[in-house]
Amino acid sequence: MTTVSTPSRRPQIGSVAALVLSFAMALGTVASASAQESPSCLSPDPNHWPAPAKPYFMVVFDTSGSMTQPVAASNSCGFPNDRLGHGRCALRNMVKTFTGLAHFGLASYAAAPSGCSGGTCYAGCGYASLPGDAAGDSCTGGCGAEPVPGAANSSSRAGANILVPINQDNALAPSNLVDLLSYDDNDCTASKELFASGCTPLNGALRDVYRYLSDQWTAPGGGPTHVSPLTSTVNGERACRSVNVILITDGDESCDATADAVAAAQALFNGFVRNGIAWSVKTHVVNFAGGSAPQTNAIAAAGGTGSSLFATNEAELTAAIAAVLTSANKAEACDNLDKNCNGCTDEGFPHYANTGQTCCAWATAPQRNTCLNNYMASITVGDPDGNLALLPCTTFSQQTQPSSWLCFNPGESCDNIDNNGFGGIDETIVKCGSPPQCPTTEVCNGFDDDCDQSIDEGGVCGSCVATPEICDGCDNDCDGIADDGAFAPIACGSASPVNCDGVRSCQPPQVVAPGGCVPGGGYGACNNSPQAESCDALDNNCDGIVDNNVPPAQCDPVGSTPGLIYGGTSQCVKGQTQCAGGTFVCAGGALPSAEVCDGIDNNCDGIVDNGATGVGQSCGLSQAPCAAGTTACVGGALACLGGAGPQPEVCDGIDNNCNGATDELPLADAPAAGQSGCWSTPGSSCTHGGLTWDPPAGATCTGNGTLTQPCNRGSLACDDGAWACQMAMAPSAEACDGVDNDCNGSTDEGGSLCGGSLSCQNGLCRP
Repeated sequence: MTTVSTPSRRPQIGSVAALVLSFAMALGTVASASAQESPSCLSPDPNHWPAPAKPYFMVVFDTSGSMTQPVAASNSCGFPNDRLGHGRCALRNMVKTFTGLAHFGLASYAAAPSGCSGGTCYAGCGYASLPGDAAGDSCTGGCGAEPVPGAANSSSRAGANILVPINQDNALAPSNLVDLLSYDDNDCTASKELFASGCTPLNGALRDVYRYLSDQWTAPGGGPTHVSPLTSTVNGERACRSVNVILITDGDESCDATADAVAAAQALFNGFVRNGIAWSVKTHVVNFAGGSAPQTNAIAAAGGTGSSLFATNEAELTAAIAAVLTSANKAEACDNLDKNCNGCTDEGFPHYANTGQTCCAWATAPQRNTCLNNYMASITVGDPDGNLALLPCTTFSQQTQPSSWLCFNPGESCDNIDNNGFGGIDETIVKCGSPPQCPTTEVCNGFDDDCDQSIDEGGVCGSCVATPEICDGCDNDCDGIADDGAFAPIACGSASPVNCDGVRSCQPPQVVAPGGCVPGGGYGACNNSPQAESCDALDNNCDGIVDNNVPPAQCDPVGSTPGLIYGGTSQCVKGQTQCAGGTFVCAGGALPSAEVCDGIDNNCDGIVDNGATGVGQSCGLSQAPCAAGTTACVGGALACLGGAGPQPEVCDGIDNNCNGATDELPLADAPAAGQSGCWSTPGSSCTHGGLTWDPPAGATCTGNGTLTQPCNRGSLACDDGAWACQMAMAPSAEACDGVDNDCNGSTDEGGSLCGGSLSCQNGLCRP
C-alpha cells in the first residue's frame, strides 16, 4: 500500500512560488495560453507583477461659514480648535499618509479668500463668491453659478472651486503633494488656505466634480482649466481603476434641495463614458459634527457607499477618511477577477483543472458563479474542504484561462487520470495490491479489496463452503487449517531492474476456525532485493512506482546567478530538487531583487540594505535656518539624518520654524494669557524675554492695581526681534489741569499747585 501526500484544496499563499512553478512545469503552456495578460502575471515572484492602478480621490472640503464652530478637543497639528482647524489637520494627515497609495485632488465650495495678511490665518482676509454666483434656496453667497435655473434637480449648479486637480497615475507626472499641503498648513500666504465663509452647495460641488471627471472644469471668470485625469486604454488607462469623491460636510445642503444633492451623487455613480471606458464614481460622505444623518446617508446611498460616516474631531475624521481610502485598495483574491487592478488575474494563486469526476457543469459565467457560490456555502467548521463535487468542471484548456481556471483543489479520483491538472495522476489516493489497484467493495475472494489491510472481513464469506484450497491465508476447504497444500512459488516484482525480479512463496499452514482466515497469511513477501530509490527512471525500491520518494536536496533556483548568498537575512531561498523523467530539476526557491531599506538582503550579496533605493537623497526643510538632511537606511527603515529641523518660533529676529516669516505669531516665548501687561518704568522687579521694569506704586507687574486713569499698563509686544513695552502710562506729579496726574483717584489735590496768591480752581490757577 502506498500513500501520497495531499496538497491543500484551498489556495496556499505561503507556498505560491513553488506551486506556480510546479504548475508551469506540469502544463508547459501557461504563459501562451493566457497571452491576453502579461507573462509576468504568472511569475512566482511578486516583484515581477505589474503595479496596481492607484485609486483616484477628489476631496470636496466644507468651506462654509459654520466651520468656525468650536471643537472641545485639541488637534495634533496645533491648529485652532474649531471644525476648520480640526478638518484641515485631518486632511493634512490623510494626504501625507496615503500619497503614493492613491492620487488626490482638492476642491472647496464656490468662494475664495483674498487679501490675507502674510502667512497669518486669517488676518485681513476677505471672502468673495466665484463670478456668476446665484442665490440658493435658503442661503446667499458661495452657492455658485446656476446658468439654467429651471434644470431638473438644479443640475446646472456649479458649486465647487477645484483648487488642486488629481495627479494622473503616471510615474513621470510631478507630484501635487506640495500644492495639496499648501491648503492645510495654517499659512495664509497668497491667501492660499482652506477657509470658512458662505453657504453649503453640496449639489453644485458634486455637479462640478462630475464635469471635471467626465471631461474638464474651467474656473468661473476665465480661470484655469483642469482636464480629467481619466485617459484611454491606448494610454495605459485601466477600466478597473477605483474613482471616488470624498465629501466632507458639517451641514446640510443650503443652496438647493437635498434631493438635488442625492441626484448629483446618483449621476456620478451611474457614471459616464470617457475615451471608450465606462466609469462609475462612488461618493463617500463624512458627516463632520453638524449635518443631518438622514440627509447625508441619502447622498451616500445614492453614491454607492451605503451610509455616511460620522466624526466630531480631527482623530475621528482621520479614522473615517482612512477607512474610505483603505477600502479602495483591494488585495488580490482568487476569484477570476483582477481585484487589485494591475492587469493580472489571480496572481500568486495555483490554478487547477477538474475533469473525469463528479463536478458542477456550466456553460456561462453566471452558471459558473452559481457553482462556486454553492461550493462556498458547503464549507463548515466540521467540513473545512466543503463538498468538492460542487466545484465547477474545468478542462485542461480552461485551467490556463484567467476567466475560468479553478483556485480550489478538487482532489483526485482513483481512475488513473490526472483529474486536477496538478501534481500527477491519482497523487492523493491510497492503493493496495500488486500491482497497486484502487480500493473497491470487499468481497469473499481472499483479497483485501478495500485496502484496509484485512481480507474478506465483515462477514462477506458467510458460512464456510468448501472449495479447493489455495494459498490465500484462508481455510478454503473448511478443514480448520489455512494454506495446507503444495503451492508453487509465484513470480513477483518486475524484470527491470534485475534486483526487483523475485518470487513469493506460500507461508506455512496455520490452524484457524473452519473457513477462517489468518491476517498476513497467503503468499509471503517478494524475495527480491529492493534498493534505495534514485533518480534514474527505474523502480529501484520495487514498489511499482518509478523514481518515487527520491530525497530532495537543496539547489540553486532556476534563473539564479553565481555568488548569491542564501539564508539568514538574505531574501534568496534555495530550491528543492525534484525527480522528473529520471533527471533532477530545481523547483521553488526565491531569487534576488533590487535592494530596498527593509532589514533584508534583497539582492543576496551578503550585505543588508547596501545601496538601497532612496538612500542619499535630500530630505527635510532647506529654508534657513533649517538645513536639509540626507536620507539613510537605519534599522531597516529610511530616516532623514543630519541637517537642522524647524524649532518653535520665538521673538529673536530669526525664522526659527523655517516658514519664511520672522517672529510671526504664535510665539513660544509669548507671555501667558492675561500676563501681557507691562510698565515703562525702569527697574528689575518684573521681567519677560530680557525686558525688565518696576511697576509704579499702587500697581502690579501686569495690572493697574489701585491706579486710576489716565494711568494704564502697557502691552508686551515683539518689536524688531526683542520684547518691548508699548503704550504704558505711569503716574506723574499732580498739576492744576483738571487731570488726576498721580492717578490716586483725586484731581488737582494739594495746596501748592499754583504760585503766589493763586489757587487751583476747576483745573486753572486763578486769584
